[in-house]
Amino acid sequence: MQSHSWTHTRQPPPQLRRTGSSRRHLPNALSIGRILITPIFGVTLIQAGDGHSWRAGALFGAAALTDQIDGWLARRWRAESRLGALVDPLADKLIIGTAMVVLMHAGRIPEVAFALVLLRQGVLWGARAYSRGRYGFPVSRMARASAWVLYASLWLIIITPPGTRWPLGLFWVGIALALAEVWPYTQVLRRHSRRPSDTVPGAADLVDQGGQLRDRRDAAWTRV
Repeated sequence: MQSHSWTHTRQPPPQLRRTGSSRRHLPNALSIGRILITPIFGVTLIQAGDGHSWRAGALFGAAALTDQIDGWLARRWRAESRLGALVDPLADKLIIGTAMVVLMHAGRIPEVAFALVLLRQGVLWGARAYSRGRYGFPVSRMARASAWVLYASLWLIIITPPGTRWPLGLFWVGIALALAEVWPYTQVLRRHSRRPSDTVPGAADLVDQGGQLRDRRDAAWTRV
């Protein structure tokens, strides 16, 4: 009688190989799901009128949970990918930005907070554009902390009735952490700006060639 089990020298059944392959796509699927849920969340919160909605809070809370789960799964299963690095932060910006815009129009959060977030994002995008991919900006713990605090504070604002002030304190902590995230970017730019040969491809070769030309010119004048 043949056994249906396999040893270490045999390949696992096709269904198990498919399971292992498909689960690598789960973190990206959660991030994409967060993007797809954003317009539904936005419409639900707008229909509330005053920025207070348990249904919108449930959608926003689910999005916040998927933000934690997809990153954890990607690291645990070693399923990090370029698509995930693009989709995950995009999903966060879309749903957090949607929540802030609707809550601002409902009078639940101050307009200056949204302006500060836009300023911060503009600085980060400008830093990446200036670097032109010559050097990377690693994701810091402060960036993760700011996202967590903003998710928690905005969720608390959504599920509490208008006039509740205490969630705003946590919200401003999240804004402060988001602004502090700019500091590592400026340090990277400052460090590389002091070493042009490291940031401009071929700059070191040009410097060497310039020095050799000067040496040859001086030697020629000496012979004359």
